[in-house]
Amino acid sequence: MKIVQKKIALVACSNGLGHIRRLIILSQELIKLGAIPTLFAPLKSVNKLTRSIGGKLPELYDFDSHTTVDDWMSGDAFTWYKYLPNLSGYDQVVSDNLVEILLVRSDAWLMGSFFWHESLVDFNIKQKSDLRRMLLSHRPKIISSTLFSAPYLSNYAHLYNVGLFSSKQYIRKCFKKDKRVLIACGMGGDVIDQAKSFVNWLAREKDIPFDTVYVEPCIIPNDPPKWMVPASFTKSMYDSIFAAVIRPGIGTITDSLCAGARIFTFFEKGNLEMQVNSKIIDDAGVGCGGFEIKDAWLNACNYCKSGIMQINHEKNINKLDFDGVEKAAQLLL
Repeated sequence: MKIVQKKIALVACSNGLGHIRRLIILSQELIKLGAIPTLFAPLKSVNKLTRSIGGKLPELYDFDSHTTVDDWMSGDAFTWYKYLPNLSGYDQVVSDNLVEILLVRSDAWLMGSFFWHESLVDFNIKQKSDLRRMLLSHRPKIISSTLFSAPYLSNYAHLYNVGLFSSKQYIRKCFKKDKRVLIACGMGGDVIDQAKSFVNWLAREKDIPFDTVYVEPCIIPNDPPKWMVPASFTKSMYDSIFAAVIRPGIGTITDSLCAGARIFTFFEKGNLEMQVNSKIIDDAGVGCGGFEIKDAWLNACNYCKSGIMQINHEKNINKLDFDGVEKAAQLLL
């Protein structure tokens, strides 16, 4: 059913690529329903993601919110909203993970599974108090994937829980003949050195249980063995993987789970968001949480060799919902 055309502004947090990925996928669903979305995100990041996501793109406004973890901790991220253009011409405004949008549009929707001021341990105390008051005063609507929703969200907002934000359907492949694994460190954290060192060691190994190892391009050795390939992060790459050794950002988690892959995590200590995400996939029975990449790799190798573990994984992954993008679009329209 076609919906009366609405102009919708989608404002992305620029920390990593997961927030932008989610809004690109949502924008494509909104376009299908007859809406006119505009994505406010860094052009460079959008171009990188669209090569893997594909599909029709929304109108784009090149906008960097400068809200990385380092920006929040240094105190440089609190005025990002002042650099937005006038949003009064939009019927709906959606902000992915950035609460301050309420100072621009009090009727804005929020999207995300957590708030920065609740997740970062050393967040500015005064700003944390101000943001909590702002949320309690406005009680905005927030759309969150049920699997990752922080328990405190409903204390501050009208919470709408949906499934995972997927642009593709889950694919059964637990018993696929070819065993392929992804190693990815993402762009939003501080684990690149750890991951690069590990991959250099792995490239010298002779006996691994996987046929192909896809590796984040920024950490792959200059002269890798034939079985080690730069990760393209395209749909076809994800569709082929059997397991994923990753820093657990929600975007990479979602794409991996949609492919039927089991997840093995590594991440920087002190990052509460990554710690929570890792525990969630562990509790859901679709992954194994941990800090160190070497441990994650060993767990992935054990999984590759165990038919019983693969059967149990498939049972657990079939319990998940992947309807987030459809439900979110319907809520907004």
